[in-house]
Amino acid sequence: MKSYKHRQIGHWLLYGLIVCAALIFAVDVMVVGRPIGLVPPAVLLLGAAMFSSMTITIERGILRARFGPGPAWKRIRVSEIAACEPTRIRWWYGWGVHLTPRGWLYNVSGW
Repeated sequence: MKSYKHRQIGHWLLYGLIVCAALIFAVDVMVVGRPIGLVPPAVLLLGAAMFSSMTITIERGILRARFGPGPAWKRIRVSEIAACEPTRIRWWYGWGVHLTPRGWLYNVSGW
């Protein structure tokens, strides 16, 4: 079987989390005078690093979906895949990993 690799970057997700972290930090500094609540911005930046890209690889009959640098991933045997087709999802399904009426969704960008 031929190998395959594709990486998708969720630019809007990445930029949105960075902007939110910066806004929380700025409001904290303006209200308190110094940054005391660093945990929320740090969690947002960690989320940006972990889930702003997804890489799909197919090697030796195994399909892998890996988010960011790699700790979050899913592995499926190609032989277990019954069907595959391009689908345009509804905007309210969002991004990430979750169950939709059409099955499990793994995405970081787009519809």
